Amino acid sequence: MCRERAVLARKSRDGPDMSMDAAKNLKRIAMAFPRFLTRCLRRASRGIPAKISTPAALFKKARPVLPEIAATMSLVGLIWISIFVVLQRERAHELNEAKGVTMALSKAYTETTARIISVIDQTLLDFRVSYQQSGANFDLRKWADSHIRSDEMRVQIAINGKDGFVVKSTLERSNQERINVSDRPHFKFHLDPSRDELYISDPVVGRGSGERTIQFTRKLFDSEGGFDGSVLLSLSCEELSRFYNTKGTYEGSVAVISERGAVMAAGGDLSSRIGKAYPLPPVPSSSDASEADTLPGATSWDMSHGLVGLSRLKRYPVTVVISKREDQIYARYWEIYRNFMLFGVTGSIAVILVGLFWISQRYRAVTASRALSATLSGINQGIMMINPDGYLSVFNQRALDLLRVEGQPSFRSVAVSAVNDIVASGRSATSNSSGQSAEDMPTNRIVEAATDDGTVLEVRTTCLRQGDIIHTLTDITEQHMTQSRIRYLAHHDMLTGLPNRALLEDRILSVLQQAAATGTKVLVMFLDLDGFKGVNDTIGHPIGDLLLASVAKTISASIGPRDFVARLGGDEFVVIRTDVEDVAAAVDLAPLLQSRLSEPVLIADHELRISVSIGISVFPDDGVDHHALFSKADIALYRAKSEGRATWRVFEPWMNEKLLRRVMLEDDLRDALDTGSLEIHFQPQCDITTLRPIGFEALARWNHPKHGWISPSVFIAVAEESGLISRLGAFALERACEEAAKWPLDCPVAVNVSAFQLLDVGFVNLVKAVLARTGLPADRLELELTESAMADNSGQIVAHMASLHRLGVSLALDDFGTGYSSLSNLLRFKFDKVKIDKSFVQSQWGDSEARAILEAILAMSHHIGLTVIAEGVETREQLAMLKDQGCPVVQGYLLSWPLTSQQAAEFLRGHVASDAERVQLVS
Repeated sequence: MCRERAVLARKSRDGPDMSMDAAKNLKRIAMAFPRFLTRCLRRASRGIPAKISTPAALFKKARPVLPEIAATMSLVGLIWISIFVVLQRERAHELNEAKGVTMALSKAYTETTARIISVIDQTLLDFRVSYQQSGANFDLRKWADSHIRSDEMRVQIAINGKDGFVVKSTLERSNQERINVSDRPHFKFHLDPSRDELYISDPVVGRGSGERTIQFTRKLFDSEGGFDGSVLLSLSCEELSRFYNTKGTYEGSVAVISERGAVMAAGGDLSSRIGKAYPLPPVPSSSDASEADTLPGATSWDMSHGLVGLSRLKRYPVTVVISKREDQIYARYWEIYRNFMLFGVTGSIAVILVGLFWISQRYRAVTASRALSATLSGINQGIMMINPDGYLSVFNQRALDLLRVEGQPSFRSVAVSAVNDIVASGRSATSNSSGQSAEDMPTNRIVEAATDDGTVLEVRTTCLRQGDIIHTLTDITEQHMTQSRIRYLAHHDMLTGLPNRALLEDRILSVLQQAAATGTKVLVMFLDLDGFKGVNDTIGHPIGDLLLASVAKTISASIGPRDFVARLGGDEFVVIRTDVEDVAAAVDLAPLLQSRLSEPVLIADHELRISVSIGISVFPDDGVDHHALFSKADIALYRAKSEGRATWRVFEPWMNEKLLRRVMLEDDLRDALDTGSLEIHFQPQCDITTLRPIGFEALARWNHPKHGWISPSVFIAVAEESGLISRLGAFALERACEEAAKWPLDCPVAVNVSAFQLLDVGFVNLVKAVLARTGLPADRLELELTESAMADNSGQIVAHMASLHRLGVSLALDDFGTGYSSLSNLLRFKFDKVKIDKSFVQSQWGDSEARAILEAILAMSHHIGLTVIAEGVETREQLAMLKDQGCPVVQGYLLSWPLTSQQAAEFLRGHVASDAERVQLVS
């Protein structure tokens, strides 16, 4: 082993050592740069003007010296590109060198480890032959002294009998106590008659030696070839790890990993992990290896946290790991990196300072020759000075460009003539009138005029005392376009380009005036897109905006030349049909729009389908002003939507009355909640065998003072639309608990809960407060939830349900089988009861599929421990079928109609009916 260690040390030192002479030279050069840079900076600062003392100012103001600036920057860039290329090569070199050394060490350590294990295996095989020949007279110590050389790594050799007890051992203490190893993995391994391999254990503490060892075992046979125990040779983990210590030879770590991922021996950074798990990635098999079967079969590399080489022995389930950290790999590289960075910074500063000095000298020469020309050409306005003789004495290039006279032979006279024409014919922008002649022209005047190419010029004229005239020309075309754009945006929708509400009101006023004068009719059509919100919510607002633009184009292409379309906002549009003589023919536009808008539209690879609802009002039948017409069209639109959408309706007087009735119903419902005039009725839930009441369901009822009993489906829908559903639910919960607390029997009461209540963060606290105020025990309150209420925000609903369970409140799933994902809801939400929807109960008599579904629900609920309540039992046949199917609880009109609170109490007091009456009811 010492010889193998020396070989490994020589292999780890192989490889070129990079000289640091270049880095030292760079350091010396960098130290000499400061004095040189200081002198260059002092010289360059004397030549650069104050206004352009920075490279940014040079780039902005000194355009003639841009080539010099580009040359300086290119030289700096070349320096850094060269540095980065060199550093990249150095980094790759360090990695390749480390990988080569690691690969050599991996091969050497793997070969040595394979030989060590092969020698141990051969020793154990020789032992087995000698043992089988000698039998019970085998002398273990004598055999060990003659066949095995003394080694600090070897702890003991022992014979384990077929019952698991240690028969013989080279340790003296083994004779003093009975040691059983039948529970050891190595002994269990050899009990398998189909296996006869060398077993290598994970590091364990020997029961005879008390040391942490690696145990190598082989199966023993008696003289007849039967199983006679095992032979064990154990090596000390600490002594073996000294062999893999890389200190002084290799900066990385070496470890031997067992088949089960445990560190058997290690050196370097991994020495502290002996006996612990080491995750091993899969090692690909090698198909072209030419070495012996004890040499490594495959090698893989992991670069995620440094350099890790994994080498798996071909014959034995052992892996050798050679690792080297990233800081060890690139130690010399980072030293070179710092030196090169210092060189790059100092070299760049020197180049920039020399370039600044060169640029400043060039800038002085250029600016001196172009000062006057730069002053005139730098003015964005055209300047013209005309003397009393009409000669153009002073001008700049901008004035000639604005007047479009550049390049003409007699451009001076043409320019004077052009500016005089503009001043004489232009629109005055001052308080003076523009009808004055040139001779009567005021001393100071501003005019605006458009040239033949569409350019709008503003000419400011100033007359001097000497008779000279100065004209200042300004191009205000963009300003005019901006003002026109502002006027356009004030009256049009930016997204669709259609007129907006402001322009709509201006146009409708003139349209109605004209229709009143000619005796024609006007149609106002309100359009609202169905399903547009779903497009925005699922695909996104950008796609929704494109869809609105497409709808606007479709509407514009469908209306007549005298019609008018505008966007009110969101997904609402309005179409105005003018000069209508036949209303029935004009209304045909509504189904045409519905047909075209319902066609699929391809937008950004999305095929979108929507529909439209349309409400129509007619002038003057439904109103003589636009406010009334808009209101009636909106009412008709509301009616179309309430009838299922994707349709159109013309306003009729009864629509207004129905809308007013709904608004009045909402106000009355609000008053009823404020005064507590709503009623809570209770429908019994009975045991199907005895027909005794075992609970009640609380139902809200409203006896309107004018309209009588209002259907729950009507006023609950009004409550949901108006946002009163939470108040209605709280009222029902409070009143139901209050009445249930007075009942003579401890029957539970079930209260329906809406989705709005479940999503309310204060709902659990509300339930807790109601129970405290009414004194009703929590186990007598049952909350019924519909599956549709759990379609969204299920995470928040699960949290609320868990809190209610902790209070002791029971939870029931109402209308089971008619909602969303029924089976998944049963598994996901912790319910206590399931209420079968009455549609299954009432249809199973003549529908075999409904009966099969009902039986499946009953069987499944019984299996997972849920109580089942069948709703809607109205006939004796239904009751009998449910009893045969094993449904425990029923509810319906056959047993009892919903009772008032007083009737429910009386029902409980007189619930004990005669057995004959109950039998008669069941039969």
